[in-house]
Amino acid sequence: MRPGFVVWVWTPMSWRVAASSERLLFQWADQHLNDNYRPVGLVNMPPQGRTDYYLPIETADLQLAENFIIIFQRR
Repeated sequence: MRPGFVVWVWTPMSWRVAASSERLLFQWADQHLNDNYRPVGLVNMPPQGRTDYYLPIETADLQLAENFIIIFQRR
C-alpha cells in the first residue's frame, strides 16, 4: 500500500528517545519520506505559547518547535 499522505507526529516524550536508543526507524523514515513525499503542512506545538499552523507550508525557512506535526503528501 502506498498512502497518499503520512502524518509524522514528533513529541520526544512519546518516542522516549535516549542517547542509547536505536535510530534505524528514524533513519529509514527520513530516507523514505525524502524520496517519496513532500511536506505540505506543519503544526508547531511549543511547550509554552500558542500553536502555529502552516497549512499549506509556504516557506522553507520554518523552524520546528520541540513538539510538531508534519503532513507529507506522496510525490
